Amino acid sequence: MSLASFFRYCKETYPTCDTAKMLEDMKSIVVHTMQSVKRKINPEDRKFTFELYGYDFLIDSAFNVWLLEVNTNPCLDESSPHL
Repeated sequence: MSLASFFRYCKETYPTCDTAKMLEDMKSIVVHTMQSVKRKINPEDRKFTFELYGYDFLIDSAFNVWLLEVNTNPCLDESSPHL
């Protein structure tokens, strides 16, 4: 399920769900985790490089966002219509 589909499902199924807050919480978690390791990410200061990270989140019954894990090698296979 894509994030847009998940948010649409939440709004339709749980009218009190604040998807904007969930998205902001996810963004905040990403920023904080990146800040916590910024000195380790590119220690040789290589220019013109990038790395992809895959963030996995859990949403509890009160719509709180929890970080499950961060993957340094996210799956980018075209195994679903969302990819």
